[in-house]
Amino acid sequence: KVTYKNLVAVSVPELIIKSGFFPGARLHIIMKKGAQGLHPLSNPDVWSIDRFVLKSKIPSPLPRNINRDSIAEWRSVSKGLEIGFMQIDKDDITLKGRGRFSLDGNLQPAGQMDLNIYGIEEFVLLLKDRDIINTKQMVVAMAALSGFSQIDEKSGEAFISAELSIKNRTLFLGPLQLASLNPIYWPLDSQIDLLR
Repeated sequence: KVTYKNLVAVSVPELIIKSGFFPGARLHIIMKKGAQGLHPLSNPDVWSIDRFVLKSKIPSPLPRNINRDSIAEWRSVSKGLEIGFMQIDKDDITLKGRGRFSLDGNLQPAGQMDLNIYGIEEFVLLLKDRDIINTKQMVVAMAALSGFSQIDEKSGEAFISAELSIKNRTLFLGPLQLASLNPIYWPLDSQIDLLR
């Protein structure tokens, strides 16, 4: 269970991390039993996943410190976090993708990921249940997405491809705005030396 300043608590029943923990090392994270947001994200239907897998590399170089100047310096020389593979499972929905994320000029998350979304109807219903789209948009989306679906050669399942992106503190799926993100306020000074 992880809690941040008594604001957000997340429960991860089983976490496996495989890595050399040095810049450039391969990073493999598995949450076999998923994760669930607790206070204040207490609705398990919305703030939970059944399984999570991430394969990446630890960025090289790493920032020297966790403060605004070190993060800005790191941003200017780093290519960010390259995600070689990610999979999220929730009920009958599976998201698989790869991409790259970094920080923009304001030191806020930015980047994009190419996703394959399996469980198209369930995914659109989830967007409707979270009030991201209304009923009319749901009907249009169901019709349009079924026309764009492809068949996975290995599994025989239907999926659609879409770009997930973060820009200007907003999370998008294609042109659809999914969420606004709170800003990250980097401390002006930090005593944590990451390179020691």
